[in-house]
Amino acid sequence: MKEQRKLNKGGKMLLLFTLVISSIFLFRPSTVKADINVNINKEKQVVTDMIGQYTMNYTGDVNFFGFDQYPQYSNKNYNEMITDDDFKTVVNTIGKKNIKNSSVASLKKTAGATKIEAAYLVWETSVQGKNNTDLVKKTANKAVYFAGATKEGTFTKKVNATYAAVDMREPHQGSKDYTFSCMYADVTATVQKYGYGKYGVANISYANSAVYNAATGTHLGESSAAWQLIVIEQNGKAKVRAISLKVGSHFNYQQENGKWTGSPVDMNLNLGDCKTNQYIDKKSKVEGELLLLGTNAAIVKSSDAANYSFKLKLYDRENKDKSGNEKLAYLNDGLIGHSYFYNDSTKLSSNISSIRGMLTDFSMNQKDSAHPGFGTNKFRAEASDSSWSTLFVVGLAVDVADYDLISNQDTTVNSAASATVTGGIQVKTDQPDTGYYDGKLVVTLDDALTPIKGETIFTVLDKGVTKPTKVKYIYGTDKELKYDAAKHTLTLSGYDNKADGSYVGYTISCSVKENSGKKVFKNQYEVVGKLRSQSFSTGIEKKTEPLSSQAVPMYRFTVKMDKTAGKNIDIQRFNPSGRYYTSLTVLADQKLLAGDYYVGSVEIPYNGIISAVPTFNTGYVFSKWTDLNEKTNVSTDRKATSDLVNDKTYAYERQMPAYNVTLTLTGVLDEAVYTVCHWKQKTTGVASDHDDKNYELAETETKKAQIGSKVTPAVKTYTGFDSPKTQTKAVTADGKMVIDYYYERHLYNVTLNAGTGIEKTIGAGPYRYGQSVTIDANVKEGYHWLNWTGNYTGGSGGDQTVDTKKFTFTMPAGNVTMTASAEANRYTIHFDPNGGAGHIDDIETTYDTDVTLPDVWNEDGTAAYVKYTLDGQNVTDGVISGAIPKAMMAGYEEEEEETEIEDTENAGNDADIVETDTPDDMDETEATETEEDSDDANDAELDEIEEDKKAEAPKKKVYASVFMGWALEDGKDTFIPKWKAGDIVQNLVAEDGGEITLYAVWDDCPWIQAQDLYYTLEQAQSGFITEEEILSHATATDREDGSPILLGINPAPSDPEVFTSFTIPDYQAGEFTNLQHDFATSENLTVVDHTGNTYVKQIMVYVVDTTPVVEKPEGKTRFISEKYFQLDHEHGGLEKNSIWMTNPEYHAALQKAFDNLKNDTPEDEFLIPHETILEMKQYIQDHGIGNSKEPDALTEFYNRFMAPNKVR
Repeated sequence: MKEQRKLNKGGKMLLLFTLVISSIFLFRPSTVKADINVNINKEKQVVTDMIGQYTMNYTGDVNFFGFDQYPQYSNKNYNEMITDDDFKTVVNTIGKKNIKNSSVASLKKTAGATKIEAAYLVWETSVQGKNNTDLVKKTANKAVYFAGATKEGTFTKKVNATYAAVDMREPHQGSKDYTFSCMYADVTATVQKYGYGKYGVANISYANSAVYNAATGTHLGESSAAWQLIVIEQNGKAKVRAISLKVGSHFNYQQENGKWTGSPVDMNLNLGDCKTNQYIDKKSKVEGELLLLGTNAAIVKSSDAANYSFKLKLYDRENKDKSGNEKLAYLNDGLIGHSYFYNDSTKLSSNISSIRGMLTDFSMNQKDSAHPGFGTNKFRAEASDSSWSTLFVVGLAVDVADYDLISNQDTTVNSAASATVTGGIQVKTDQPDTGYYDGKLVVTLDDALTPIKGETIFTVLDKGVTKPTKVKYIYGTDKELKYDAAKHTLTLSGYDNKADGSYVGYTISCSVKENSGKKVFKNQYEVVGKLRSQSFSTGIEKKTEPLSSQAVPMYRFTVKMDKTAGKNIDIQRFNPSGRYYTSLTVLADQKLLAGDYYVGSVEIPYNGIISAVPTFNTGYVFSKWTDLNEKTNVSTDRKATSDLVNDKTYAYERQMPAYNVTLTLTGVLDEAVYTVCHWKQKTTGVASDHDDKNYELAETETKKAQIGSKVTPAVKTYTGFDSPKTQTKAVTADGKMVIDYYYERHLYNVTLNAGTGIEKTIGAGPYRYGQSVTIDANVKEGYHWLNWTGNYTGGSGGDQTVDTKKFTFTMPAGNVTMTASAEANRYTIHFDPNGGAGHIDDIETTYDTDVTLPDVWNEDGTAAYVKYTLDGQNVTDGVISGAIPKAMMAGYEEEEEETEIEDTENAGNDADIVETDTPDDMDETEATETEEDSDDANDAELDEIEEDKKAEAPKKKVYASVFMGWALEDGKDTFIPKWKAGDIVQNLVAEDGGEITLYAVWDDCPWIQAQDLYYTLEQAQSGFITEEEILSHATATDREDGSPILLGINPAPSDPEVFTSFTIPDYQAGEFTNLQHDFATSENLTVVDHTGNTYVKQIMVYVVDTTPVVEKPEGKTRFISEKYFQLDHEHGGLEKNSIWMTNPEYHAALQKAFDNLKNDTPEDEFLIPHETILEMKQYIQDHGIGNSKEPDALTEFYNRFMAPNKVR
């Protein structure tokens, strides 16, 4: 029994406190990322004076654009990731529904780039805030999704800005419009990992172009959301340069004294100890790169006329006029003509917006006689726009005084065993004292080449010294020149080329690996040195891109001519003019004789076209060429039919392979004809008689062979015939030699298999090819004929099917296997609930097929068939129709409805919980206010215990019958089934299309007839009320086990090996003998039949104490939910005369408490620490609930615990 807590006076207030407390237990401390500040009209120097061989690169696109003034630019979120197949994994990771906007762009490698040094993700949006930056700050602190799909893999990550800035427009009008924000984050590690390829950004915050809304940031005019990925690359083709990069949001215009003036973005660039090129002549230049990103209200499509408005001024901070003003070194006031992102003239973005950008090269060559920008190391850039705009990114790179290298390399193959690699690298610059020092030249040779000591020479000339002198380094002699055999590299280290015209050259003599198999020799070189700029040793290492040369190897072509048959062989080559020329002739020269062959050889480049043309001595003709692959040692004969042999001249023609070849020519004497006849045995012929009566001529062959040579013609293969042994004869000069071959018919077997339903087959045995064969079969009972299957035609055409049972065919050239098959007859099994109700599908099956009989219980726990009895009567229809309510079903319990407040104490909140529970079958006891003292409360508690002992009035119960199995019609009324569920049966019906019905066999539940019993208190105390005494007034009956079922546990009449029982399982004698007053209790009379069916009959046993007692008013506290408050007393609600129903004040207070709970509108809120809750519990234990023990306890409770912790 669940504990019930009592409410006395003040209970109404405590209930309200309980409902309010639930709202307190809500929050836990959590940690979040600290927000970044939003800087107003400011920029951050992201890269400062980075010096080295670098290039700038970028890509990007637009996620959202709208412009309310132009209908063609309606607010639009682009979503390119969703339709890009390369980003399927990204979309699945984020969730398609979670992507609000996105775009994709490709980052392409700059020519010469070797490494990504740094990468920054920049994004912009125009969520507006007027006069405060709260919404702007919230937007800037929202993460975006940064994703990539490159050859290195796919990734998705959330990125938060590390810096954010917003422009401020029109402060002169008294309002501060914060419109375009720019954020950035360093993503170097990610982009270095995934390299070049596709990148994308999703979920950039945006605001529609519309009337200003302070909640969403919408505003009039252009509205965009875009992103850029800016990278700095190490580049072997680039000059040494200094790079600076600024990111922010800077409004270009401001009004002063009623006039608009520009407000450019300033950025300094320092070259350190290096300087730009000195001015030499009018061809002199100082070059660099410029990156600008900004927004402009003039929307210009790529097909429209350009509108160039962005401007860059570059000042020389070291070159000033008389007034001390820095001189202008470079000016371009016509930048970014269209509303897209560009790299020079290449458009990077596909979506138009107000945000535009460009990366371009530039060069300075001012006509100012002071030549600002030349020979200096300090610059200041001013970026601006001549219209209403905001600048986001300014990137600037300026080259220092540097040099170029003029270089070359050649590889020459001298022979199959020798090659030479030559090259030179020369410094080219117009700047004085500029070149490189501490140089290192690395030449990487093909692995088939090996440098020769003493014949490999490197030469260095440094013109940056007072007396330039050539210095030679010889491999094998000078330690500065080293060879690494594992890497195949020759390295010269520690030399200088410090001025224009300085050079290093080399000649490398190499031996070639014999028969290497190479199709090309590849060699390369690279130079590494530290920049010397205008006599200043910078320490900056420059590294060239590896450059290469290649050449085709040569291989040896050796020809051997049979000294008897051959006269000569001309080895011809194909020259570039398209004609053959003879490069070698092998003839009958004693100097060339080696054994039985004349031998000669020539070296030919790989893939060179060659032709070996033979001439024969009189009486001999061509037999074959034999070429030997000297690398694999595999020989191949090439006869006149070969693709490599000209069938008219017998010349051997091909391209030179990547290996040495030895080609041998073989000639033979001339030929004569002979005849081969092939005879087939007739169907009536005798195999041993080789004449035209028993054999017929099938085929004649005329062949040629050398006169006098012995030939062994091949026999033929004829379907259905046995081939004879081969014969060998000598070829005669008269051409009349004949060889006869006789072919006998073959004997084959017919194999017949008895398949399904076949009793016997007829007609198996051996047959000769072409003989007539008849087959037949006998079919088993319960089956009908289906077909023959097998390959009765022979060959590889697969099996054939024959429907005729008795079938004749001609014996093919091969064994025949045929299988006779019959088909089992089909029949249907129906199922009958036999007094129950429900449905089980028919089973259609075939003869000789196992059938598993079904259970009435489905896999999901529901019953396909059910049967119910009530005191021995079949009431299935009444249960199914609903005439008998569910409440009468045995084991039925209506769901309890509870009003609970979740206990979150264990989750870390310092608060207790109050739980109310009102079971549906609880007796109604109204909540009544009394003013009894503590003794009365103890009496009420005793009354409650007595009340709990009462039982609900006995109700009749409906019990489900137990399914036992299945029976045929003649056994459907028995108690023992023929089959149980799960039994396997077969062949219930023999004829095709037959039917049979199986009936469910039930074991019905037993039942008990009994009435309530009454005893005196004296009888109870004396022990008169025993289990046998109570059961003696009842009768237990069962359809299968007979009537009555004996008291206690006894063998079942229907099956003595199992037992029945008629008992009171929970009977306790002390419950009666220890009584001191009136008592009423329920007793569960229980009968169990031999199958385990259990029936419980609950009766009331009343014990009456005739001693007069003084009755006291009863009161009881109950907890009630709103559901039961609205119901009448019979369904769990309050009595009509309850004070909570009759007193308007009480009624309204309780209803308001329910409304507050439902609408989350508490009268008061309290935040109570856990220690205080423990004190509250102790107070209630000491002083009682409400005013049940003390008249002012509730007021004191509120003042002590609730009032100090009230939060609202």
